[in-house]
Amino acid sequence: MQDFSEGTSSRSTKLVHGGIRYLKTFDVDVVADTVGERARVQKIAPHIPRPSHMMMPLYDEPEATFTPMSAEIAMEIYDKLAAVSKDSPYVHKLLSAEEAIDYLPMLDQTGLVGLAIYLDFQNNDARLTIENIKQAVTDGAVVASHIKATKIVDAGAFKQVQVNDVFRDETFDITGKLVINAAGPWHDRVTEIADEQTTDAMRPTKGVHLVVKKIVYLYQIRCILIQGFTMDVCYL
Repeated sequence: MQDFSEGTSSRSTKLVHGGIRYLKTFDVDVVADTVGERARVQKIAPHIPRPSHMMMPLYDEPEATFTPMSAEIAMEIYDKLAAVSKDSPYVHKLLSAEEAIDYLPMLDQTGLVGLAIYLDFQNNDARLTIENIKQAVTDGAVVASHIKATKIVDAGAFKQVQVNDVFRDETFDITGKLVINAAGPWHDRVTEIADEQTTDAMRPTKGVHLVVKKIVYLYQIRCILIQGFTMDVCYL
């Protein structure tokens, strides 16, 4: 049944992701923003995101994302941006091919040149959404699910949203000073019902997540592994 967190809020990679791959193209500002937002999430809900080692095998092959040298540089910058101290158990490591095989014997050894290990945070995305909703109610908000906006009218001093209760099939109006469109990938659908001229602002992209019974079956392809996860997870 559709309810809070049913959409994209429960279908993420389950990470509060730092975005280390952006350092390959020197997008330092992007990574600084993402780790800054991650720090805010940790401060707001310290009981939800939890640190974990991410393990990225490095191979000598065309169009590889990182070489050992570029991975070391990227991880050094990443740790500085994320304020990971040198004595932290999550400070980055760069293992040689031999050390990588000792650490993960099931890795494909063909062309293996190293293993990069760095910090990222696992996240319960749906739980984080629910915690935000609960706090909003505590602070005086009124929340409702299964309420579909059908029309938005700008009446000057106030905004009016016509909504439909999909359970009771009843229509009523909600009035306020401000309407915030936080519909995510459905943003453009919401703007279409507004009483104003709009253009499409979204260009959605598709993410594919593979869930497998045992991670060992994926070691023959290139992926990033999460250490200590409650199930086997591989990010391609």
